Amino acid sequence: MTLNEYLNQTDPQREVKVILNETEYRIGPTFQIGEDVLTLIEIPAITALYGIKRSYVQVNDEKRLYVPNLRTGLPLGESVFYLP
Repeated sequence: MTLNEYLNQTDPQREVKVILNETEYRIGPTFQIGEDVLTLIEIPAITALYGIKRSYVQVNDEKRLYVPNLRTGLPLGESVFYLP
């Protein structure tokens, strides 16, 4: 599923896989926790639609993005978003 399809769903589906294209996300700061490298990824369309600026977390070179813990910034759970 594309980001546009995801954002325009009239009957939202659970557990979809949204593959972002390179123009749909911004790479933020990277930091290391133990042996893992965490990179913050922003999806501007999500911010624009919901008015909430939230970054997702990429762990090492994984394609899947994770929802961060709002206090620590560490990955809390899997999101539906994937990098190309």
